[in-house]
Amino acid sequence: SGAKADLSSTKLNGVALSGVNLQGADLTGADLRGSNLRHANLGYASLEDVNLHDADLSHAGLYGANLAGANLRRASLAVASLRFAILRHANIGVSAQPADRPTAAHGYRSSSTGSRCLAERARNSDAPERLRAL
Repeated sequence: SGAKADLSSTKLNGVALSGVNLQGADLTGADLRGSNLRHANLGYASLEDVNLHDADLSHAGLYGANLAGANLRRASLAVASLRFAILRHANIGVSAQPADRPTAAHGYRSSSTGSRCLAERARNSDAPERLRAL
């Protein structure tokens, strides 16, 4: 298959990435605070230690993604697919949140088992050249 995008350690906070296809991409250590990733395909992506604080991941495909050590505080994961995603040491702690913007800590159901998802522990205006090349 083709080369996978390498966006590791990039600063993408507040960037609109709605619907982007980053399947298998390396985003290790990236800063995606407040980014719009609605309907994004992040299947099998490496999202280790990524900062997704206050990001919108609703309807995102995170099938098999590695989110180990990721900061998902206040991130919206409504209807996101987390099947087979790795969430080891991910921060999905509960914080004050408007009722219309649920977080992962509210217990979204896994599409594979139907069981509740439990945590182990309860602008930039110009995007980098690597992103523009996609």
